[in-house]
Amino acid sequence: LAIQTQYIGLTGYATIDCSDADADFYYSEGCPSAETSCASENLIVTSSSNKRDLEVYQNQIVYKDDINGNWDIFHYDIDTGVTKQLSTSSASDSNPKFYGNYVVWQSLENGNWDIFMYDLSLSSLTQVTTLPTNEILPDIYDTTLVWASTSSYGDWDISTRDLSTGINSKFVAKANDQSAPRIHSDYLVYTEGTSPNLNIYLYQISTGTTTQVTSSGRNNAPEISESHIVWQSDDASTWDVYAYEISSRTTTTISADTAYNERLPKIYSNQVVWMDDRNGVFDVFHYDLTTAATTQV
Repeated sequence: LAIQTQYIGLTGYATIDCSDADADFYYSEGCPSAETSCASENLIVTSSSNKRDLEVYQNQIVYKDDINGNWDIFHYDIDTGVTKQLSTSSASDSNPKFYGNYVVWQSLENGNWDIFMYDLSLSSLTQVTTLPTNEILPDIYDTTLVWASTSSYGDWDISTRDLSTGINSKFVAKANDQSAPRIHSDYLVYTEGTSPNLNIYLYQISTGTTTQVTSSGRNNAPEISESHIVWQSDDASTWDVYAYEISSRTTTTISADTAYNERLPKIYSNQVVWMDDRNGVFDVFHYDLTTAATTQV
């Protein structure tokens, strides 16, 4: 089961050291990594255990930690310095996402991947999915939760839960695989195809309209803000980062060079960051969509 995982430790940065047969930078669970200490960065969560799958929302962080001998989900408040453990099962918990009071993740607690949700305001845990199939890669915006789920035909679809009603339903269900959903406001972005030949699609929730954003090469790891989509693609033989403006339907090359790789972009508003190996190791770079300026972080 291929799961996109970012190996970024809060105690430093991590270098990938595991098998990736199709070289699409999607790794199976449990890949080892080599931790390297930070220099001038501000260490905010430190211990002898590993911390991965970092997500930030305002002044709060969620991540997975193996301090208990398996991966559990933790929450950290930057202002108060308080850490709270959200999952306590002996199974692996992974890929946490965060919005408002809600933290969602996937768990192997029942022998297959299910989606769980924790309400920070109520200190309550809810199992969102209970099917004997796999549900992975959750994301959340406002009261809409989305994830990738295996269908009765054996392919991947995009499912959703309306938190205001508690009802689960299919969001996108077509031939081939639809996976890696990311949601923001009225838009859902996802990948479609058979790995490693994937394309990026944009779905407008209010109108039910689907737009195909890419049409060639291997495209994955999409992320979305209120105005743009970003993703990685190896159309040019190395991994590059691109952005798509939703309103104008135009694509911008953020960083592309055949001599090195740019991978796993993230976006907030008009700010894009990614990992880049132009210096022989992976460093973090930043791009401003308004000024078109690139900065090494």
